[in-house]
Amino acid sequence: MENNPGRDLRLLLDRLYPATPNTDFFVNKADSDFMEDGLLADLHHQSFLNYLVRRLLTVSYGLLRKYPIDQFGENRYQREIYKYLKGFSRLKEKDILRLKVKIFYCIETSQSNKPTKLETNKIKKRCENRSYFCYICGQEMDYSGGSVESNAFSVDHIWPRHLGGLSSNVNFGGACRDCNNKIKEDYIDFADFHYEHIAFSKTPYDFLAEDRKSRIEIAIFSKTEFCCSICMKPAYIIGELFIGKKEPNDGWHYQNLMPYCKSHKPKE
Repeated sequence: MENNPGRDLRLLLDRLYPATPNTDFFVNKADSDFMEDGLLADLHHQSFLNYLVRRLLTVSYGLLRKYPIDQFGENRYQREIYKYLKGFSRLKEKDILRLKVKIFYCIETSQSNKPTKLETNKIKKRCENRSYFCYICGQEMDYSGGSVESNAFSVDHIWPRHLGGLSSNVNFGGACRDCNNKIKEDYIDFADFHYEHIAFSKTPYDFLAEDRKSRIEIAIFSKTEFCCSICMKPAYIIGELFIGKKEPNDGWHYQNLMPYCKSHKPKE
């Protein structure tokens, strides 16, 4: 299966900066002290990799505005990426060259067209024929076309196009309008959210405003790639997901919150 260039860039960064679970790094100590079994350390590592992806691509977009390919050509643009990596890092030459190629593919991919009307209609028809729910939140979608309602069907780039996501079927998901346009935005995965803000004295369903609740739901749901954490069935098949505690006697904090389908939702 064709991979997203953005994901390939992150995989390369993961090889350059791998997790180090057996060291005295403070995150590993906190992970051990709070009995997270590596999950807290992994969260920090994945968040760090996402940051590097954004940092490198954001700078490269700036270079693209200064040296547009249609005026200066691909070779000049790639040389500018190389010059940036050479001047603002202590990376080895071979790693600079590898990163330059990965970054260029991300930028090149991001400039591709959005799905055409024909492609969108094909995806919509496939999702509608299979009675798919929104792949992000599991809510029913309005397939009537032309709707401006929050649950209107739309096509989402699962890996954000701006961050090297392909405009092809392998990277398209059927999502409700709100999830696609207002909530998920260009988040990559669970490690992209401000998890440090997600800690509550009681269930977030009790007191959060709808917009903030929705953003927190997406943060939790993305931990399992929008599947129930028990049966691992995706939201687009089983429908609405809910936030629940993994350990009933622990608090309402990010690491203890997981997504559940209606059948496996824990009792409050």
